[in-house]
Amino acid sequence: VKADVYGSFYFLYFAIYGPLAIGAALCLRARRLHVPSALCFLLSILMALGAAQRRNIVVVVLFVIALYISIRASGAARASSAAEGRLTTRRPRRSVSRIRMACAGAVCLTLGPVLWWLRNYFTGMADPLQELVAPWQRKGFVELFFGSAGAGFPTLLLIKEWVESDGVQWGVSLLATIFVFVPRELWDNKPQGAEALLQQRFSLVTMPSTFLINELYLNAGLFALPLATMVGRGLSGIHSWCVARDTPRSRLVLAAMFANSITLFKNGLGPFAINVVFLFGLCWLATVPVDHTWSGRTGQLAAPNRWEGQSC
Repeated sequence: VKADVYGSFYFLYFAIYGPLAIGAALCLRARRLHVPSALCFLLSILMALGAAQRRNIVVVVLFVIALYISIRASGAARASSAAEGRLTTRRPRRSVSRIRMACAGAVCLTLGPVLWWLRNYFTGMADPLQELVAPWQRKGFVELFFGSAGAGFPTLLLIKEWVESDGVQWGVSLLATIFVFVPRELWDNKPQGAEALLQQRFSLVTMPSTFLINELYLNAGLFALPLATMVGRGLSGIHSWCVARDTPRSRLVLAAMFANSITLFKNGLGPFAINVVFLFGLCWLATVPVDHTWSGRTGQLAAPNRWEGQSC
């Protein structure tokens, strides 16, 4: 993350994820995307644009999409249950029409180039040396969205050189993840993540993107591939558990994990865990004031499972 734009890693995440969490709480309470929640989501996107980091923009957009799909799926399941006489708290809703789906697709296709140009513009504002005129001539659409100063293969070569010279850095990302919320002012020698260590080790201008398999190789050497399989199995288990519970907060966990899938791929397991915990933590705090409304407005929290028809 480019915390230097906001002055602090903590303030950066509060600025971006705070409005996002409040919007999620409002959206879950209303069981739909309405004006107050949309304004919170828009504020979160603007904060992410100001951070000059495209990953933050993608995380916010994916979180909103995942939350919206979850709410729609839950509403459709409630309507189906009501039709079968098992749940009568609300009238059945019609499924999303093909016209709405086409409109949503058109909006997404339009939003992509807009976010691409805005990200380039705000990056140029943060770095006066970059050219703001005709940014599409300086970087292509695909390169700007998926490219990076530290692409996967060059970063792998740096990590390979590091491991060959100094050996495997066992658990370095795990330590950085555990102590990430300890202010550095209180602990000068606090463990750093793989990206910061790579920047210091090779005197790089910016922190490179480590990517998942590269980070695991730095932390576990030849055990990287088995460890990646275990990570995938663990995330799959968390997903199944959240789907089985089907509560408002379990939907937030799923949305946070889905939104940070790009973080897992591009930055590794450590940053992924930090982002998911931070985002869900703020969402959990934001949903505390509306806890009492869920049992009356969305049915019991332990209502029959919307996906599998089992009680939880």
